[in-house]
Amino acid sequence: MLTEQQHELLLKMAEEEGKPVSAMVREAIEAQYLQDELRKQRRQALQDLFSLEAPVGAWEEMKEEIVDGVLGQ
Repeated sequence: MLTEQQHELLLKMAEEEGKPVSAMVREAIEAQYLQDELRKQRRQALQDLFSLEAPVGAWEEMKEEIVDGVLGQ
C-alpha cells in the first residue's frame, strides 16, 4: 500500500514521463532489487572464473589465438 502522498507523487511523475504508474513501480523494483541480485550473480560468476586454474598466456598470444579462432585459422 502506498500513502496518499506517495501515490500522488507517482501519478505526477508517471504523467510527466508518459507512463502508467504500474510501469514506474516495475522499473523501481527492477532498479532497486533485481539489479542487486543481478550484480550478485555477476560477482559470483567472476569469482567462479577466477577460481579456475586454466592456463593463460601473455595477452598478445591470447589475442592472436582469439583472432585466429574467429577467422577459422
